[in-house]
Amino acid sequence: MRRFLRAQGDEANPEAPPPEGAPQEGARRRFPWVVGGTVLLLVLGALVGGYWFLTSGYKRVASSRLERAVGVPSEVGGLTLGLEEGDLTLTLTDVYLYQPGSQEKALVAPKVHIQLDPVGLVRGRLDVQQATFQSPIIRLFRDPSGRIGLLGSPLSYLFKRPEEAKKGWRIGPFSLERVKDLAIRQGRIELIDRFPPRHPPSPIAALADLTIEGLSSVSPWSFRGEGQILAAFLEGPPPTFRAEGRIRPAPSPSTQIELTLKEFRPRLVQELFPDVQALQRVRGRVNLTLNYTGRSSQEFQSSGKVTLRSLTLRDPRIARGPIHLSGLLLAYESQRRGDRLSAQASLEGRGLIGEGSFRLRGFSGESRWLEAALSFPSFSLEQGKRYLPWEALPPGLVRFLEEDLSGGHILSLEIQGAGRPERLAQVGSAIRTGRLSARLRFADLTYRFSPHLPLAADLKGLALLEEGKLSLRDLQGRSEGLQLLKGNGVLVLYADRLPLDLDLKARGDLGGYLSSIDTDSLPPRLAFVRRLRGVEGQGELSLRLSGPLKGSYPQQFQGRVALSGGALPQGLLPLPLSQLQGTIAFDPQVLQTSSLQGVAGSSTFSLRATLRDYRQPQPGIDLDLQASAAAQDLNRLLPAGLLPGLASAQPLPLQLSLQGTPAELKIRQELDLTAASYQTPGGRKPSHLSNHVLLEGLWEREGKTQRLEIQTLVFSLPPSEIRGTGRILFEPRPYLQLALQIPRLGLPRLAQLAYGAEGWNGDAHLHGALRLDGSWKEPGALQVVGQLELQGEALSLPQLTLPLEQLQASLRFDRERFSLDSGRVRVNGSSFTLTGEFLRAPQPQAHFQLSGGELNLDRLLGRDLLRKGFPPEGSQEAWRRSEGRDLIRLLSGQLEKNPIFRATWKGQIDLDTLVFRGVPFQELHLAGSAGRGQVELTDLAFEQDSGEVRLKAFFGSPLRGLPRLIFAFQATDLDTQVALKQLGRERADLLSGSLSLEGTLIGEGRTEAQVLRSLDGEVALEIQEGRIYRFSWLSRIFSLMNLYQLVQGRLPDLVSEGLPFDTIQGNFTVKDGVAHTKDFLLQGPAVNMSAVGNIYLHKGTLKIIVGVQPLQTFARVVGLVPFASYLLLGKEKKLLVAYFRVKGKIEDPSVAPRPVQTLSRGILGILERTLRFPLEFPQQIPILGQESFWERVYQCWKRFYQWIKFW
Repeated sequence: MRRFLRAQGDEANPEAPPPEGAPQEGARRRFPWVVGGTVLLLVLGALVGGYWFLTSGYKRVASSRLERAVGVPSEVGGLTLGLEEGDLTLTLTDVYLYQPGSQEKALVAPKVHIQLDPVGLVRGRLDVQQATFQSPIIRLFRDPSGRIGLLGSPLSYLFKRPEEAKKGWRIGPFSLERVKDLAIRQGRIELIDRFPPRHPPSPIAALADLTIEGLSSVSPWSFRGEGQILAAFLEGPPPTFRAEGRIRPAPSPSTQIELTLKEFRPRLVQELFPDVQALQRVRGRVNLTLNYTGRSSQEFQSSGKVTLRSLTLRDPRIARGPIHLSGLLLAYESQRRGDRLSAQASLEGRGLIGEGSFRLRGFSGESRWLEAALSFPSFSLEQGKRYLPWEALPPGLVRFLEEDLSGGHILSLEIQGAGRPERLAQVGSAIRTGRLSARLRFADLTYRFSPHLPLAADLKGLALLEEGKLSLRDLQGRSEGLQLLKGNGVLVLYADRLPLDLDLKARGDLGGYLSSIDTDSLPPRLAFVRRLRGVEGQGELSLRLSGPLKGSYPQQFQGRVALSGGALPQGLLPLPLSQLQGTIAFDPQVLQTSSLQGVAGSSTFSLRATLRDYRQPQPGIDLDLQASAAAQDLNRLLPAGLLPGLASAQPLPLQLSLQGTPAELKIRQELDLTAASYQTPGGRKPSHLSNHVLLEGLWEREGKTQRLEIQTLVFSLPPSEIRGTGRILFEPRPYLQLALQIPRLGLPRLAQLAYGAEGWNGDAHLHGALRLDGSWKEPGALQVVGQLELQGEALSLPQLTLPLEQLQASLRFDRERFSLDSGRVRVNGSSFTLTGEFLRAPQPQAHFQLSGGELNLDRLLGRDLLRKGFPPEGSQEAWRRSEGRDLIRLLSGQLEKNPIFRATWKGQIDLDTLVFRGVPFQELHLAGSAGRGQVELTDLAFEQDSGEVRLKAFFGSPLRGLPRLIFAFQATDLDTQVALKQLGRERADLLSGSLSLEGTLIGEGRTEAQVLRSLDGEVALEIQEGRIYRFSWLSRIFSLMNLYQLVQGRLPDLVSEGLPFDTIQGNFTVKDGVAHTKDFLLQGPAVNMSAVGNIYLHKGTLKIIVGVQPLQTFARVVGLVPFASYLLLGKEKKLLVAYFRVKGKIEDPSVAPRPVQTLSRGILGILERTLRFPLEFPQQIPILGQESFWERVYQCWKRFYQWIKFW
């Protein structure tokens, strides 16, 4: 029997286990029955061996036969046979299978219970009705190479069908085709790690219950099981699993499996399969449901769902920080046919839904090829960023997605990939080579092109990622007042550089956009933006960006700005610009406009300009400007003092051309000043005078030095013009050097320009050359060198009624003086000579001298001009200036502020005769000086008829102290009526006689009133042999006395015949503005008068006592009638005198008689001494022969009677 079993065992196992160390391929041939499962074969082997050896009673032989059956060292502790309900039962205890080459137990089965159909044994079959493993332990070992095996063979070999097992498994003399019911109760699977990187090992085990129905190698069978995984490194509830399926063996094998995992940890995969690098840094929990249907690993279909309850990915190669995923559901379907694998998947989660398909062909080596396509509907960009493999992306794409883009939504996303899986895993390289591509539509995104530019918001469009290029199409959005109308372009995503090719077009508020740019921190290549800073208004911007990015900006760009009503406020330019219309084009080298029109200030202009190499320190400039310039705008643009007071009711044509660089710039400027007027040294240029200026030159700038080399300067006054060359220095100090050529400059034109004078006619002109040197900011500091010749005939001036018959002079200029030589003028047949000079240093001085024959100002100037310049004779204005015209203030202000008095003036005039207002002044000599705060008339002398006048005067206005006036005069034998007429009296016949006047007056003060109050001095007056015609206070005195009726029937009328006098004389002492006299005396044939009192000059009033001694005419009576002396004289032999008080305004005082008793003795004595009482009667008796003696006596008595009657 033993020999039979041994023979049957050898037949059932034709390939005995190879000795230790034999090739692994032999071990594969020792397990042809493994198709039914290692566990089942172990059970059956134990059953057969147990039965045989139990009957024979040899346990050692049973263990040896089991070892030969399974091919590994084995041990059986006990074997029991029995019958249950007609079935044969076999129970094995303490079954051990050892790991080949080791004493470690790979399988521990404490108890195995098997029920057999006895009928099948008769037929040579093992019909197992039920097999139960109670608490088995199965140990899986990972070898040093990292492969996991059972009993020394890889797990993959357990599921390979043996070639000979076509009708079941052979077990000795029996064949096993089917196990009706197999169960594993409380089984334990343990992993024993021999893999060096996994030491110290992490113990991993699984508790499982497994039920198999109809296990067979030739018929379909099914299984189901569940359990949990135990691992010390896992926290929380242990993962659980559940599996069920159906397997169909050969000849048409197929497998159906459904696997469910709950609370699964990705780390388990990492612990089980260390070479799976993708899951080494994944932590979290996953629920998995897997469905598998297939014939083999080469041909199957699979589907499943994965729920990511909580997953954290920490991989610096993908993301800088951990990625947290939760609430994601992944569903997939896949199939494989040979070397081709295809799959489709969908992803659902919080804010992220996606679908995908995968195709894999070739499962080994270079033949592997993966094709993938993913699509996602709308999701938030910020949510989508959480799932991006940041570290695997190119740096340019990372910066673009992470730093530059924010907010908004991805409306759709499609990702495609094709290539070897390991190549696709290198995302950056796959994107650059085109193995990975994407297509997405987006909306409401915010993009930051650069830290210096405003954000672009509400962006929408299409983006394509192809061959490492990010293409943007139909881009729209807005940014700080600009509406992005269209955008198309490509961004190449390289690791070291990002070439760009992008076209943008926007419209809106350019001013708002440009003002939001931080221009101070822009790189030099964007310097053109600084030049546009401050532009306001609406416009359109077209921009093309290309070339590699350097920093945040591309190296190449070009574009244009179309302005529509733009503006540039004042501050950036001297004038504000408005109503700008035109296009400005730009690129990294050139900034240009072919036509830019607008308004600068109030001036319209048209500009064509090109600025080349504007990023360089010396850009190239090519500019043409045409403008209709308003006068007020030119005043702001032109250097101060060039055209002072420029005004024009019409715009002035201006043309300006600039070519060169800021260091060397050619300038051409044409300005038409015909319609303009501006300040000239003598007035204003008339607005109708034709006047053009042409300037051609070269602007040079070197360091701090700035100058303009004037090559051509033409100042045109048609038909005359002035040409010049020279230079103007602007920095470091203003300076002018200019050489002028004056071929022929008409004096009438010059007068019109310089003085605004009209009506100049005649042939008079200047010619010569001048050179100007000095500061152009201070015209007075300019030094003029050169010579001008003046020639002319019959020059008519509107101010003169007579022409200048001949005009000739030589004007010389040098650095120290200006001189007028050989000046000759002939007027009305009289010749005059004029010479003079003006000295510049050390103090400005001017000297002139005029001499000639008769100068009749009445005929030369005309009476109309005289009436305009002087008030009419006798008018109140002749004696009073209009209100507010204070002579002292006027002189002080002129000396202080008028630039002409900064120089010292000295002059002399000698004329044979000067006729003015009909009065000839013979032998006129005038000498004087002015300047340095004072005016001095050193000598004024002239003769008039038989009289002579000499005057001297001084007025000084010091910086400190009060202005001072000194006036000295002397007049001898003047005709009083002529003198009064010259003073402007309306009636020059107030009195007549020969006038002599002499005196000196000194006063000080800031006004006329102050000077009059402070006036001191002395004045002596004497008038001889004349008559008084009109004096209001004298007329009133005579009216009170009624002397006419007293002396004779009537006296000569004061108005028609006048009051004769022999002498009027008096001395006045002036003190503090009050003129005092005590010896004023009028002596005449009819009356003597004496006056004592004051004249208040500053008030224009007087207060005097007048003594009147009448009857000077009765001397003849007294001489004829001796006793008349007794009648007419008192006891003191004095004639009675009438006294009057005269008080009030000088022009119209009040007169009142004063009794003698009211007069003080002092005043009375002065008056009497002045009148020289008692009278000395003439002793000469009239010659009787001349008339009848009695007739004369009768006339005397008659007059005497009339006088007595009156008295």
